[in-house]
Amino acid sequence: MSPPTASPLIKAFGLAAVLGGMLYVGHAWLSPRPDAATPEASSAPDRSAVAEPTVPTPASTPPPGHLNAKEVAQAYASDREAANARFKGQRMQVHGVVNQIEAGQGQVLLVTLGAGESHGGLRAVIDGGAQPLARQAVVGQSLNLDCLNQGLLMAEPVLSDCRLRP
Repeated sequence: MSPPTASPLIKAFGLAAVLGGMLYVGHAWLSPRPDAATPEASSAPDRSAVAEPTVPTPASTPPPGHLNAKEVAQAYASDREAANARFKGQRMQVHGVVNQIEAGQGQVLLVTLGAGESHGGLRAVIDGGAQPLARQAVVGQSLNLDCLNQGLLMAEPVLSDCRLRP
């Protein structure tokens, strides 16, 4: 019988390090940075000299067929498992007010909709390169989005493949 080698142990530690790194990067990508939490501290360019955005302005009720982002976010805040079972994997027409905008990698925008005092809202991932109007969105503005609900990622509801709707 041969003595045990360190190879399986090294492979196990290497796999643990890779998985830990992936979890750390995913958490950092989905978690808001303290300096990006407020529009004043954002490193985004000053939009005061830019023409008025052509994206819809705030409205109190969603258009027909759209879900209210605040109500969906509240459903996740009150019972994550039930909301995840109800919404995960579905394409959704969502209407909500922009609470936060962060720049992701490349031209990706991370937009938080429907946040309230008791919950963090929905995180919508929008490709700003394919949708230039998305880059004109501002905090407090109302948006209509068509998104795929990915469910809970890092304990936060995430909408991906989002497209602006009229």
